[in-house]
Amino acid sequence: MRFPQIVLISFGSSLVLSGCGDSVAQKELKALEGSWKLVAVEENGESLPKGRFPPGSFALRADGIATRRTSDGEQQSHFRLDPTKQPKTIDIVNLSGPLKDEKTFGIYKLDGEKWTWMVLVAMKPTAEDRPSDFHTKGMTTRLMVWERLTDGK
Repeated sequence: MRFPQIVLISFGSSLVLSGCGDSVAQKELKALEGSWKLVAVEENGESLPKGRFPPGSFALRADGIATRRTSDGEQQSHFRLDPTKQPKTIDIVNLSGPLKDEKTFGIYKLDGEKWTWMVLVAMKPTAEDRPSDFHTKGMTTRLMVWERLTDGK
């Protein structure tokens, strides 16, 4: 089952924003700074119950480094974001752990304290296969919703 692999790729991350101006990249990075927790997952048009997806969270610093601590240690990934595209794009390469060098491609949106990613779950995905909208029905995609953690959570 590929679900745990995609979630692992998606957790800890280092962000590099390319294909856009420095001010746009810095603004996007600043908006994403903080700790994030996975709160919802959707596949094939249906929400998965919380028990069907592993808990996940990561912390993103203002310099673009995000790390997820697991029982196996720290895991990091490299995200390439382009907030100038519609929808905004996200490319993820796992930098460490058992899935080192695996890639996935997707789209994302930021709505207040919620960060939504739609990523491909196909084997050996390419950027050309990237989703074009946030609908999962009949697709080989996974939609993940992350909520920003605050001090009280």
